Amino acid sequence: MKKVICLGGGITSLIAAITLKRRHKDYLITVIEKDNECLKRIKISGNGRCNFTNKNISSIHYSNGEYINHILSFFNKEKDEFYKSIGLLYYYDDEGRGYPLSDSSRSVWTLIMDEAKRLGVNIVYDEIRHIEYHPNIILKGNNIYQTDYLILGLGGQSYLYKRDNYALLDELKIPLKEAKSSLCPIIVEEKIPAYLVGKRVKCVVNLLKNNQTVYQEQGEVLFKKDGLSGICIFNISAKINRLGKAKYIISLDLTRGLTFEDISLREKEYGKEKALTSLVNEEVKTYILSLKEDLYSILKHLSFTYKDNYPLKESQVTNGGIPLGEINLNDLSLKKYPKIYAGGELIDVDGDCGGFNIFFAFASGYFIGNKID
Repeated sequence: MKKVICLGGGITSLIAAITLKRRHKDYLITVIEKDNECLKRIKISGNGRCNFTNKNISSIHYSNGEYINHILSFFNKEKDEFYKSIGLLYYYDDEGRGYPLSDSSRSVWTLIMDEAKRLGVNIVYDEIRHIEYHPNIILKGNNIYQTDYLILGLGGQSYLYKRDNYALLDELKIPLKEAKSSLCPIIVEEKIPAYLVGKRVKCVVNLLKNNQTVYQEQGEVLFKKDGLSGICIFNISAKINRLGKAKYIISLDLTRGLTFEDISLREKEYGKEKALTSLVNEEVKTYILSLKEDLYSILKHLSFTYKDNYPLKESQVTNGGIPLGEINLNDLSLKKYPKIYAGGELIDVDGDCGGFNIFFAFASGYFIGNKID
């Protein structure tokens, strides 16, 4: 009887364990989680609603997406059957984001955990401090475990902002790409006045790299004391990671479809201050008037200079981890250790907002679970 240990009690580990146990009922499969509960992250995803998939799954929504397209496609073709098999019913909203019909993350948590237990997957709570790779793999925590295969579903460093998960990889001398925050607010160089903090504005957001537009998204922007937030800003933080170092400008188009002629006529008829009334809220109006520039230009290009992403502890996902060059992409095993597999946020793949990251955690776990024999 072969033994498999899934290290880390996240989505990748649980889905890999379920998939593998269905294929090999005689395998002894154990999930080891250092905390007192599995799938903690899933409970808070989507503001408690669990946005776990997206109608528009594509490699373009991921860093290094071109290298993992076969993994995305493999699960995307079979996801409906898999979701159905664990009892998960869901719907898409107008933006293509997928949620459980219950609109409750707890439902997804319960269905995954119940299926793992039904199949006989062992759940153990122990903190593994050492991994040794011999003919068999040895894990040492409060107890000692021996396994034929090891699946690493350790996750990244977002929220927790701890490096102890990565320390296990140091012991195996697995190189890591520096962990950076992704899907997070952005710090800007301009001073955000106190009266603007906490206010929101609907607009088209443009990301300019060296004065050229490289990304655009329509949405809502939230002003913070040192920068900008909102889903479209989160996506821009991810794009900047992928595009590399450069001078970036975040430009907000507040015209709401009005032309230069529309705004000029309105300003001529009512004056600058009254022309802004009903176009933007009072706080944004005050800020625009303080800039003392051409009204249309400000509304069309209210610009902020990118300084940095917010820190890892305030990000939704980690950019970085195990470089894909260290991984056999045919089965997600490590090239140095063919019986150790890795997936999810632990490897150097991160996606946009909208369920893409949880989808990849499902997809990589499902992929690994179908590759181990």
